[in-house]
Amino acid sequence: MQIVNKDIMISRLISSLERCMKAEKAAIILCRKGSSEVVFKDNSPYLKEGDELYNEMMSRVAYCVDTNHIVCISPKKKYVSNDLSKALFDPKLVIGIPLSLKKEVRLVIYLECFSRDNMLSAQEEQMLDSFREDVAENVIAVICERSEDYAELSDSNNSESIDKQYYKSNDKAFSNIYSKIDKISATAVPVLITGETGVGKEVVAKEVFSKSDYQASFIKVNCGAIPENLIESELFGYEKGSFTGAGGRKIGYFEAAEGGTIFLDEIGELPLSAQVKLLRVLQEKEITRIGGTKTIPIDFRLIAATNKNLSDEVKNGTFREDLFYRLNIIQLEVPPLRQRKNDIIRMAKFYVNRFQGEIGKTNMFLSDDTLLWMVNYPWPGNIRELENTIHRAVLLSDGDEITITKEEKKQSERIHVETLEEVEREHIIKVLNMCDGKISGPNGAATLLGMKRTTLQARMEKLGIKKN
Repeated sequence: MQIVNKDIMISRLISSLERCMKAEKAAIILCRKGSSEVVFKDNSPYLKEGDELYNEMMSRVAYCVDTNHIVCISPKKKYVSNDLSKALFDPKLVIGIPLSLKKEVRLVIYLECFSRDNMLSAQEEQMLDSFREDVAENVIAVICERSEDYAELSDSNNSESIDKQYYKSNDKAFSNIYSKIDKISATAVPVLITGETGVGKEVVAKEVFSKSDYQASFIKVNCGAIPENLIESELFGYEKGSFTGAGGRKIGYFEAAEGGTIFLDEIGELPLSAQVKLLRVLQEKEITRIGGTKTIPIDFRLIAATNKNLSDEVKNGTFREDLFYRLNIIQLEVPPLRQRKNDIIRMAKFYVNRFQGEIGKTNMFLSDDTLLWMVNYPWPGNIRELENTIHRAVLLSDGDEITITKEEKKQSERIHVETLEEVEREHIIKVLNMCDGKISGPNGAATLLGMKRTTLQARMEKLGIKKN
């Protein structure tokens, strides 16, 4: 990845941290096996390799690297007054913030405070933990863009599938998804995949399929694309003469999925009449073709996906409650892209590499302003919107630098205005993540949000937020 004026981006980031932590000096140290190097410094001209102050800093950095924990210390050693040149650089408080990639510390942000001497508060620690989680991969990408240190994230093979790129995510929610998929791989239990449009539910479905024992076929059915009067004949098949136009026997999708996996996308669009038959198929593991009398046993795995809240659909009477409970044994909730900021730049780079070949280029890169906008834009269309945005920007770019114009940004931002419920839901999820899912107690989410535990639990239930 190439980034123009990367120091401007990093300088803004460090200035924000200095302001929040009341620090006066800062440095970023690139950590390699057996060595470390200062790659950025702010108000720290004294940092020279071999100097005593430099060695002290590096010893603290080494501790950050070894523990992968935020370090906050008040240095005990004070320089004597007759050594004024060093006394001027005698901090009251030192904060080390490790940034890791794949559980290995790659960078340490080193802050020195001269006006404050109080240790970090619990709220400040939570803020720094959230900062590390949200920006670590992006900062590492910017600092190491021309370095071999970032080789594992390089997409030199443009033919790599989006499925593989998608599953490089180190988001916590995806760790839970991976874990569930591994645990259910040897079973035939139905899987329900939920998430907004464009988050990649089909990719998750294919991952379930690839690890299961039901690999004879992967049959995708878009329930919302089949006319209601044809859905049953498409799913379950029909016999010759069973209705006007049935000139011969037809095998339905379920029968064709014998020994394999059937993926029902947009299952929330399935009409109630078809839901009744689907429930029976799941219960009895057999189907009867339309116009037929013979029951046909089938062995298959069902994966369903929806962007709707099926609990609400049940309450509204548009989805059968018994079918919902039959499908909802294992639910995999795919988080929206705006909650996975670490994935945005990596996915954008992947699409740049994929699409630049269409116009015969090999060295295209995203401008600083475009990267900053992309990280902060909410991406209502998720990965699908990101793909289309990069594709359009690559094709319309005049040179190697890719810039999304102000007009294009404004047009995208006008498309999505979050409702109050969406804003509230995202904020509650963010606070819950800060508290590791803890709701009650002095460090719980309810206390931080300034509400009663029961009130928060009621809001979570209404907004469809699960504690895990």
